[in-house]
Amino acid sequence: MEQEKTFPPHCEPLRDARLLPVQAPALIIGRNRELAALNAHLKQGGSALLTGTAGLGKTALAAVLATAYSRIQRGGVLWLDVVEDDAPYLMARLGRAYGVDTYPSGAQTRRQAAERLRSILVAEKPLIVLDGRLYLAAVAEVVAECASNVPVVLTNAKRGDGPWQTFVLDSLSLSDSQAVIRLYAGIADPNTHKTDLEALCQLLDGSPLTLELVGRLAAVDRLTPADLRKALDHTTSRQSQQAVLALSFKRLSAPLQGLLLVLATTFTGSATVPFLSLASRVPQQQVVHLMRALVARGLVREATAYGQLVFSVHEVVQRYALTYLRNNKRLEALEQRALSAALEYAMMSSERTHLAAELDNLLGAAAYATAQGDSQALAKLTKALSPLAAYGFRPELDMLSQLASRLHSTEAALAETQTADTTLAETQLEGVTTQPQLDEPPIAETGATPIIQPLWAAVQAAKSAAQDAPQPSGLPEPPLTKTTPPTLPEAELIIIDEDESDQDAPQPSGLPEPPLTKTTPPTLPEAELIIIDEDESDQGDTLPVLPIQRSMPSTAESARGRALLAEAQSLTDPDAKLAQLSRATELLRADEDWLGTAQALEQLGTLYLAQGKPSEAILMFEQAATIFHRYDQLSAERSALAQIGRAYAAQQQPQRAAEYYNRALFLAHEGQDREAEIEALIQLAETHYLMKDFAAAAHHYRRALHLAYQRGDSALQGRLTLALGALLLDDIRTLAQAQQLLEEAASLMPERTEPKRLLKRAKARLGRWQAANLPLIPMRNNREFAAEAYE
Repeated sequence: MEQEKTFPPHCEPLRDARLLPVQAPALIIGRNRELAALNAHLKQGGSALLTGTAGLGKTALAAVLATAYSRIQRGGVLWLDVVEDDAPYLMARLGRAYGVDTYPSGAQTRRQAAERLRSILVAEKPLIVLDGRLYLAAVAEVVAECASNVPVVLTNAKRGDGPWQTFVLDSLSLSDSQAVIRLYAGIADPNTHKTDLEALCQLLDGSPLTLELVGRLAAVDRLTPADLRKALDHTTSRQSQQAVLALSFKRLSAPLQGLLLVLATTFTGSATVPFLSLASRVPQQQVVHLMRALVARGLVREATAYGQLVFSVHEVVQRYALTYLRNNKRLEALEQRALSAALEYAMMSSERTHLAAELDNLLGAAAYATAQGDSQALAKLTKALSPLAAYGFRPELDMLSQLASRLHSTEAALAETQTADTTLAETQLEGVTTQPQLDEPPIAETGATPIIQPLWAAVQAAKSAAQDAPQPSGLPEPPLTKTTPPTLPEAELIIIDEDESDQDAPQPSGLPEPPLTKTTPPTLPEAELIIIDEDESDQGDTLPVLPIQRSMPSTAESARGRALLAEAQSLTDPDAKLAQLSRATELLRADEDWLGTAQALEQLGTLYLAQGKPSEAILMFEQAATIFHRYDQLSAERSALAQIGRAYAAQQQPQRAAEYYNRALFLAHEGQDREAEIEALIQLAETHYLMKDFAAAAHHYRRALHLAYQRGDSALQGRLTLALGALLLDDIRTLAQAQQLLEEAASLMPERTEPKRLLKRAKARLGRWQAANLPLIPMRNNREFAAEAYE
């Protein structure tokens, strides 16, 4: 019967398959048995749970069923994308699809709402599809109470008990895998490339998503199975999905890479064209053109909602992109850009369809703003969404109220802690001693011996005399800035080195983070695209392309240059040493003794840095690093990159310093030089601390501590546990862990007073927090805490 509608429907049942949020593939291969069993079960009014790892085709199979049922099922298809919705919210969403209020609240009890929803679903008889990440206990309640004898399809990675039959999807067979690739690659003849296809599929994991990406890659870029096999030859089936994603990403043009990353950092991995245009600052017409190029490659899906084009990214592709950005320290900047886009979109119009089309992204932005402590952004989003109260969106507005309460409680708890600290400092009880407030940075105490000395200086002292020139004792502190990343200016770009794309992909456990970008983004006009530098590996390199030379030339000029280089090491007069090294560089360069030239340039850079001339030092080190890279001298290249980082640190440019320290870290890890890796990690930690990025500083200290544990270096363990404990001491979320780290530091360094003083402060703060019955995050074993950051 016709239900009385109290507001316009939202996500109403679909009877046109072209409007489904996911389009069914042209041909389903290797799933006929599952389809037949599912169809028979659904015809009986049963519920089915499709389960299996991401990429096995759960959503695609649901789309095939939905396409068929949209034509034959009287009630059409009611498709909802779900992210761990609880039972009341699911009930509200299902009723809202028919314009009926079924939200359990003060106006109606849970039982009344369930009865109302059950009468609607029994009368309408839609096929219900709940796709995404399900809270199975809540889904089980709703299906049992409201959707008995109504066909329901659920997709979820994990299985669970409920009023449904579970269908587990497995990888495709070798022959089916070949058929999928042939379908998307456009290879009609089954005998064409047969041998290469068999060998290629043996490298892959049998996941339909992986196979589709490979087939589309072959079709779009005109690659043969032999080409693809060669590109993936060094992978295994367990890594094949990541390897295919890395290859697909690397072969994208610069604008396509940029826009894919922007889509992945929206709060749902899905967005309308206007929202994407705001987030990427690319004109809407160009967004459509670029997105459809990504659709052709299988990386993005296209759909329609509220008359607008919507593009979404598969969860596997999104996870890859987010890991890529996180490894390159660009994720927070793009998340901030997505928040700014959400605010701008919400303020554009209060029309119901405008807000409803991006409701999930706006709610995601509100949750992100809460996590960042941005009460102003949360208040703006709440105000912008308030007109939706009249259209059945009370559950979402209740969520915003809960977020505001949570943010207020957090701020109040922090304020209470600060008040308690102030009170305790001002009021001294009899028989109780208190420590002065820790106003100085926890790593380097102002005007005193640092709690942890720059450890790279200690490592440097153990190296050759050429590296013993005076180094800066610490990085100068920049002007005070907010700890949250600023909103990007209108013309700011995303810079990605194309030649590092495959390295920046999510890697198996234990591989290093890839180096950061090599250049500072230039300012472009407002409408400029997000640009990715396709190849900067030889920028600034004026050397001719030469065969690799591993032995010392025997000419007189070269021999004289090498002799001058050796003599310069014993000179103490800086001016004489500079003249000697300059002459040696000229002779070695003239004879094309490039390795000798690089060594001379590196010594010149070290001398300039010791003389307080970082700009000149950077020029020398960059030339040296280029030559070392060409001749595969990874250790020497790493040393030169680290020196460039120190030079930028001396110029009070910590961000540029961090870029080069990160590249040095990558080479140290590749060369399994653990001493150099520890050095680079500590340099990065100190640099990020000065940039007020305390989370990154703690992350790098934890990784260095893990290596110190592995080496059994108790002295280094003591310094690192002290530095890390001091860094975590000011955050209530990590206060318990800080206390445990400081206890270890005190036991390892009993002669020092700093660990004991900070440990006393940690215990006092912890006691006050516990006395107030406020929750604390439990601490972990220090070794586990460090190892977790390294994996």
